[in-house]
Amino acid sequence: MTAKVSNQQLSCYIGSAGYHNDLEAARLAWSVPTVLETAGALVFLTYLSLPVLLAVRPPSGTLARSVLDGERERTFLLRVLGLDNDAAWSGGIQNARTRHLVTSMGRYHSRFRGIRPEYLDFIAATIALSPLRVRAQLGSCLPAADRTGYWRYISQVLSAFGACLETEKSASLFCDAFTSEHAQRSADGQELFLSLDQRHPRYVRLAIPSLFDASRFVVGSLLEDAA
Repeated sequence: MTAKVSNQQLSCYIGSAGYHNDLEAARLAWSVPTVLETAGALVFLTYLSLPVLLAVRPPSGTLARSVLDGERERTFLLRVLGLDNDAAWSGGIQNARTRHLVTSMGRYHSRFRGIRPEYLDFIAATIALSPLRVRAQLGSCLPAADRTGYWRYISQVLSAFGACLETEKSASLFCDAFTSEHAQRSADGQELFLSLDQRHPRYVRLAIPSLFDASRFVVGSLLEDAA
């Protein structure tokens, strides 16, 4: 992965002529009905299929059960994408309040026990790719120009978070390799899967086909056991 985007580069980007078109493409990527919820399930299913990530813990030392309802993550995404109904969060990362939210979240996650730079890169890449993979599965791919604009925007957002993304293709290859190496069943993963499936069965099933192969195999076996 490349070096992080500097504050100066971010400042240049949010002041660029193409910024608002990129923000609109990002909104479009996530705002199709069921995409946000299904993409959120995809990210969490990927997480619970990877014991190396489950071993990374916040300062409290607990598993990430708080994300099972997805409300905090949903709010974060809506604000980052400029889709929050509160005008105080409008404008995406051009809004100083939103940039502070992103950088603060990045600093918080960087203090997790056992975190590594490649883990942050992986999580960021999974988030960035998730609506594209879900839309592809739903037969609703973004037009090429919007896809390019979306990737420019989300890459800048996640650079402020502290992660490094290159191209969409390289991010996809990275995630595929990471899951191929690390995906496997675990007791913690099974526990989280059962909780997620109980709360959001529809989105779990919609998300499974969009998972990377190794994670899909693990999640499929957990689903079979739960049947």
